[in-house]
Amino acid sequence: MEFANMLARLKLASQFTLLLSLIFITGIGLGGFALSKALEHKAVAEMNARGQMAMHIVNSVSTYTSDDIAPLITQLVDPQTTFIPETIRSIAARRVFENFKANWQYK
Repeated sequence: MEFANMLARLKLASQFTLLLSLIFITGIGLGGFALSKALEHKAVAEMNARGQMAMHIVNSVSTYTSDDIAPLITQLVDPQTTFIPETIRSIAARRVFENFKANWQYK
């Protein structure tokens, strides 16, 4: 009730200014909230895209290792007597991914 009495004592121009100020402040708050959510959504989408790209790289290296590298190495060395880590696709993919992570641009 006190606020209504105070509002009634103000001139029409002051009431109009107060109303516009409240609308302006509310609009700024809502706009800032919407912008924050949009930027957060964009950041999440970008991180998902980068993660998928990294997984595709690791899968490609893994496939390349098992399809192309392992047969060539097994022709040179007997796999029954010598263990060669590069012929194991998961080890090769992990090493490539570790080198990929060590690069400062991709952290």
